[in-house]
Amino acid sequence: MFKKEPLARRSAAAPRPPLLPFRTITSGKMRAMLVVHATRKLLERLRVRPADAIAPSTTILGSWYATVLFWRPQVALWINERTLLPLLIPLAPAASLLDRFPDELAVLLQRLGAPSSFVAAEVEQMAERQVAKTASRSLLGTMNEFSCLADDYRRRHPAAHCSRAT
Repeated sequence: MFKKEPLARRSAAAPRPPLLPFRTITSGKMRAMLVVHATRKLLERLRVRPADAIAPSTTILGSWYATVLFWRPQVALWINERTLLPLLIPLAPAASLLDRFPDELAVLLQRLGAPSSFVAAEVEQMAERQVAKTASRSLLGTMNEFSCLADDYRRRHPAAHCSRAT
């Protein structure tokens, strides 16, 4: 009979240093920045070129992933990297999507009961944005799952739409 040997223990990975807020080179002062990881299809719609080197997102919620859902009308699906909170926003006009995102997020957070001080701080930190390519295959899988769930919900509730209906 074969004797099972214990698996070799992996040495504990060195702890990662905490992410530091992005600092401007000229002033050395911290500035808040939102990082949006956009899919290739959304980058084409926005007509923006993703940044080559990205700084970490310094907003409270962190980075967001976004893609296009080809509904009529087209919709942008946003998913928070840390919380997996989804948000649907009408894509048109695509040129203003990044500018409209903080206000749409504020409405969602208020509906979820987030403190107004938290919402205001998050929106204020989103004044400066950086667009990057997607970097997490896991999050892309989650995004695909959310898009399937949204498609199913839309089929079951045809009167529902993603505007700010109250």
